[in-house]
Amino acid sequence: MASKADAEQTDTIQRSLAAQKGHLTRAVTALKGIIAASDAPPGSSTIAEVKSGLAKVKEHQSKIVARYGELIRLNPDNADELTTKMNAEGKEADQVIIAAVGLLNLQVAVPVQAATEGFTKPNEALKPPTLKKDDSPVVFASWKDRFGSYYRTSNFQKLEIPDQQSYFLSCLDSTLQMRLKRDIHDTLPVFSASADIDSCLRKLEHIFQTTNPIFARRIDFFRQSHTQNTSFTDFLVRLRAAAEEANLSDLDFNGLIAMKGVAACQDEELNKIVLREKNLNLARLEELAEQREVEIASLQVKHRRKGEGAIANVVRAGARRQHNGNSSGSKKKNGANAKTPQWRAEFRRLGKCERCAKSHDIAKCTYPADVVCTWCQKKNHIQPACQRKAQGSPRATSAPTKSNANAATTKMVKSSSE
Repeated sequence: MASKADAEQTDTIQRSLAAQKGHLTRAVTALKGIIAASDAPPGSSTIAEVKSGLAKVKEHQSKIVARYGELIRLNPDNADELTTKMNAEGKEADQVIIAAVGLLNLQVAVPVQAATEGFTKPNEALKPPTLKKDDSPVVFASWKDRFGSYYRTSNFQKLEIPDQQSYFLSCLDSTLQMRLKRDIHDTLPVFSASADIDSCLRKLEHIFQTTNPIFARRIDFFRQSHTQNTSFTDFLVRLRAAAEEANLSDLDFNGLIAMKGVAACQDEELNKIVLREKNLNLARLEELAEQREVEIASLQVKHRRKGEGAIANVVRAGARRQHNGNSSGSKKKNGANAKTPQWRAEFRRLGKCERCAKSHDIAKCTYPADVVCTWCQKKNHIQPACQRKAQGSPRATSAPTKSNANAATTKMVKSSSE
């Protein structure tokens, strides 16, 4: 038997409950009128009114649920009766909430329909947190499981499809809602048991697969590394999460090797080629790598020949400048040129060695100063840096001097010692 204090408290709660029911009835009536008068699509002022009316309905509804909870706590024997009464009285409010959510999320006028048999109200305890566009695939997988429980326990399948879509969209952030609105229609189900039938959830999965491609997730897994400022336990947690996102169980032995190879690749051009592959496997990766190596070798040959031609052009240009200067000026004026020929100055300006025509200072050249050119038989340079050869002079007929053999031997000794 309830005590006098409990009886007084119950009476107080019931008076408060009656007042909240009156507030809810007026809020529901007002929101119904706004929805009924709205256009399709509704204007910004209508949307603002619907949001305000919806907030009031939810506020009074939550207070009513709290009051019923207090009554159940004081009268646990009447829990089933009070719960049934609460659900029956809240049907009208639930209907108008569904219509308002549909209006806001789908941007179309959704009529307030009669409650479908079997649907009472959403199971808010299992409602998943709002899914964001930047959430990881692991977060999305967890959200999907949570939404499935929310959907089943709330009997959303008993509702009309537009109403199901409204609840589905209410669990997404605004960016995802806008992307899905372009693709969903009034007959598209939220869930689909058949792989041949599209659904709202499949379209949402496609968005996450596009923004977080499986190939990139697998590369990210193989590039994970432990840093000194992070505990190894935290690293293992991050590694496990990356492995779950990468779906490594779908890869065979060769697939694992291919992914590790791509993750370790430092050739940016090859990486770009690989990223364009839709179904990459180890055999295809090896084929692409061989093609890339052939391309690199061909480019090296091409650049080397181009470089040799450029050196010859420098020699010719320097020789022409020297010749023009000597023929037009006095010996005094060209005294400096006699000491430093124009072709040699041009070599120095380009950072080329005037002894061997390679890209280093002459002081670092491995050829000795008495090396003899095999073209002109002159000392202090070899054939690639020969000025006379560049000018088109014929090869000297005299045999190479003995110093050339000594120079070659000296170069070999220096190279081996380095």
